[in-house]
Amino acid sequence: MYAPLNLFAASESVIGNRGAAGVDHQTVAGFLAQRREELDRLHEALRTDRYRPQAVRRVWIPKPGSKEQRPLGVGR
Repeated sequence: MYAPLNLFAASESVIGNRGAAGVDHQTVAGFLAQRREELDRLHEALRTDRYRPQAVRRVWIPKPGSKEQRPLGVGR
């Protein structure tokens, strides 16, 4: 999962989709400016089991055409 090629491919997917800033508020442009260092840091954190994802806040959003709601996880 944390192989450098996998992390690079995942970053390509986010970049290709013009991904929004994450919970760390880092933009795609900011990530690209330091891509190699960011991917190396992430690889090492995953490899050594030091990676800890940030908490996610649950919000409820309406389902289209219904009075029901569905949960959505939003990064803090």
